[in-house]
Amino acid sequence: MKLLADMAWAIGLFEGEGSIVAGRGNAVSLTVQMIDKDVLSRFFRIVKHGRLRGPYTNRGPDSAKRYQPTYVWTTGKRDDVQALLRLWLPYFGKRRTIRAKIALQRLAQNHGKQLWLACKRGHILTRDNVYIVPTTLVRQCRKCIAIRAQKYLIKRK
Repeated sequence: MKLLADMAWAIGLFEGEGSIVAGRGNAVSLTVQMIDKDVLSRFFRIVKHGRLRGPYTNRGPDSAKRYQPTYVWTTGKRDDVQALLRLWLPYFGKRRTIRAKIALQRLAQNHGKQLWLACKRGHILTRDNVYIVPTTLVRQCRKCIAIRAQKYLIKRK
């Protein structure tokens, strides 16, 4: 029973203080920012997803005036965001429900990181045709590398 009460408390905190943020592409993140570290730590322990960061010192428009340090809980992992929004959705108010549904639609279009099966020129990426750059671990098509090398040599002559 305590677990349900804790989750209800966490949902209420997110409803009042949280944000559903649309990122680049179809990315979505959830954040809660506040000055009360103990409250945000309790939220983090209950939710068991994301990261708790801070303190961040803030200055207002008057640079001489300092505000209290803030703490931020955030998660941007696709699976975590989907799981939390689906769990919390029935308990949100009207405005937050609309935002959560829009976020879930965005995430449905975002299938996470996928390995490409073919390069942009249409070459099939097999083990024999893929070069992995050691420093960046970026996959490159060997046929395209050869084409670029040929063009470079022709241009150089």
